[in-house]
Amino acid sequence: MAVQRGLLYLELGEYSAAMPHLNDAAHGRIRRDPYAPANGTSITAHGEEWGRAAYNDLIHLFLALAMAEAWSDAESIAATVTEFTREVVSARSEVMLKTAVRLVFSASPQGGPSGSLLDLSEEICRARAWSVTR
Repeated sequence: MAVQRGLLYLELGEYSAAMPHLNDAAHGRIRRDPYAPANGTSITAHGEEWGRAAYNDLIHLFLALAMAEAWSDAESIAATVTEFTREVVSARSEVMLKTAVRLVFSASPQGGPSGSLLDLSEEICRARAWSVTR
């Protein structure tokens, strides 16, 4: 239920309310059993298999953090998401991820995302063969 609550708040533009739910969803799935993919939909990252649902939850969280301009937190999530990006093909996840990357690139340089987050976003674009650039 945490992911549904988080997505609802995200759709309503209430980013600070969405983030705790999305964080709980992503990290809850990881804690429960990240290496036991549901229905055979596994993703390899950091040398281990992860369930696809955990990846989707991380994308939701990355988007919420980007919308809230919480760049430091977004960077740590983007680092994990980048590991998964080459293997996942989900239309909804792709739209959400592309939106998050566009927000990173369109942010003001003053107090905006770090160079590392910009680099991670570019790596995501290269992996997905997107033409989104800084």
